[in-house]
Amino acid sequence: MPISTRRLPLLPGLLLALAALPGMAAEAPVPMTKLAPPPPAPVVKSAPAPAPVLAAQQGMLTLWHPVNDPKASGFTVEHLPEGMALDATNGYLVGKPEVPGTSRLVLRWQTPQGPKSLTATVQIAAPVNPPTPTPVEKPEAPSPAVADAPKPEAPVTPPPVAAPALATQHADAAKSEAKKEEEEEDVADPSLALGVTLYPHTEYQRRSIYSCFLPTATPLKTGDWYYRISHVTTVPINKDIRTDFLGLDSGVNIGFMVGYGIYDDMDLTLQRVTGEGLNDGTVDTIGGGNRFDYWELLWKWKFLDQYDRAKDQGGLADVALVVGATEMVRNTGGGDVSVNVAVIAERNMFQDRLRLGVGLARAGLSTHYYDQPGPGDVRRDKLLPSEYDYQAQTPGWADTHERPAKSTTAIPITAKIAVTETIQILGEAIYPINGYHSDYGPSLAVGARLNTNTHEFTLFLANTANTTFNSVITGGNTERTLTTWPNLFGFTISAFF
Repeated sequence: MPISTRRLPLLPGLLLALAALPGMAAEAPVPMTKLAPPPPAPVVKSAPAPAPVLAAQQGMLTLWHPVNDPKASGFTVEHLPEGMALDATNGYLVGKPEVPGTSRLVLRWQTPQGPKSLTATVQIAAPVNPPTPTPVEKPEAPSPAVADAPKPEAPVTPPPVAAPALATQHADAAKSEAKKEEEEEDVADPSLALGVTLYPHTEYQRRSIYSCFLPTATPLKTGDWYYRISHVTTVPINKDIRTDFLGLDSGVNIGFMVGYGIYDDMDLTLQRVTGEGLNDGTVDTIGGGNRFDYWELLWKWKFLDQYDRAKDQGGLADVALVVGATEMVRNTGGGDVSVNVAVIAERNMFQDRLRLGVGLARAGLSTHYYDQPGPGDVRRDKLLPSEYDYQAQTPGWADTHERPAKSTTAIPITAKIAVTETIQILGEAIYPINGYHSDYGPSLAVGARLNTNTHEFTLFLANTANTTFNSVITGGNTERTLTTWPNLFGFTISAFF
């Protein structure tokens, strides 16, 4: 068809002209294609970090500290191995694993940013024992017919049970966090952080919270209870053993103490000890003589630890501050009060075989009681203020009797030697250096101690029958001679639970 020469608009005309060309009318216009965007790059996920491994050997003293966060608190644990226990305050896992195998535990705690958790693999290895050789029997030569027969296939041994089965066995023990109903081993000292060498006797060297008479630098752990029963004779042991066994038949000062760990480095102890008679002119409600008993409350704070590497404050010794009061409660009501304070330092040496201690102690109102006469048949009791005032009413008495000093300052020194893991030899000397003293030198005691999982048993000989803080620092009861020192018998029975 001829192309018209009539003027058309530029773009529409051009299109009509192209359409009029031969072969162009049958072809459809080419559609425009929209390009798709390139696919996103694949996201490569990194593999999760492997769970930390906590390794130990069955029956060996072990300490794990998987979380090193000073702001962490409120720890809980699941699937804890039998024999291990959790310190919920700082996250220490301590004890002696009882069952070998592999398992997983889950530790959870609180932080200022929120709750956190950690899953760790626990590997408890069995003790390494040399294998016992098994005799091998020489097989008999088979007959030709048997030799040519096809051999049966060996049975396939199934693989051992996976580790989660062991973790299930440990779950019940974890619920009570090693606080079993029956007697169990005490939890090891959490301050013995990783990297500190532990010896079989280390735990017992650092466990005692009392020596024979005065407190040590070791407090109870958080939530732990303690009790102690003490007996000290008031008459010498060199009596007829048939009628007065070790002086226990004539007179004994009996004490009962209970303690509680209010924090890992703090505890409280309350002790009651039988007292003595008073000569101050007062009488009780039934007309008898007046007397008093000792009630003593002491608070202890260990502010420095010899082995505490985790807190970066390990020092030369364990150092503790002791503050409290002793009240001499009278059976007529009221009583005198002594304010007591002491600083005590103890250090382990020679692979923890030897533990030495020294301190400085002061009692605001000291006492001294001994019911046996001293030189010239003079009793060595210290008169309390009310007793002196009563005696001074006698004309001329005050002219020959000086009022005793009210307070006493002393230096206590202790030593403890580990003979075996559970047996120790111990000694204690308390030197009065200022204020009232008995004129018989220091208070002295020497003895032996047997430790078990939950108890301490101590036998000792001493030169003083005084056992409270404000009375024992005043010095001995007897002269220091080969036949008279030490000649008083004492024992203590203590329990940790």
